[in-house]
Amino acid sequence: MNTTDFNKSLMFVINFIREIADLLEVAHARLHESYVLDERVQLYMANNVDDLDVQALHNTFEKAVIDDQSMQDNISFMLGSIHKRIRKYKRNMKDTPAL
Repeated sequence: MNTTDFNKSLMFVINFIREIADLLEVAHARLHESYVLDERVQLYMANNVDDLDVQALHNTFEKAVIDDQSMQDNISFMLGSIHKRIRKYKRNMKDTPAL
């Protein structure tokens, strides 16, 4: 494999990893949007705190917020790892002698 083919292959891998990172960012944005409550629902929950269904719903949303934070942490870690690998591949491309 010559240097040109190697560089093309490496750039393909880097672009593929970037696309995965973009998909993760979109998934994270969609996940965050799914936990936003309508104002009417928030008002109803605030006015009916003693209702058992409202309490159950409130507990469900508290758990969802915790799960969302966990998902955000995981996505942030994966994105950081992906960007770290991209920098590493770029550095290796610069340091790789001609084959």
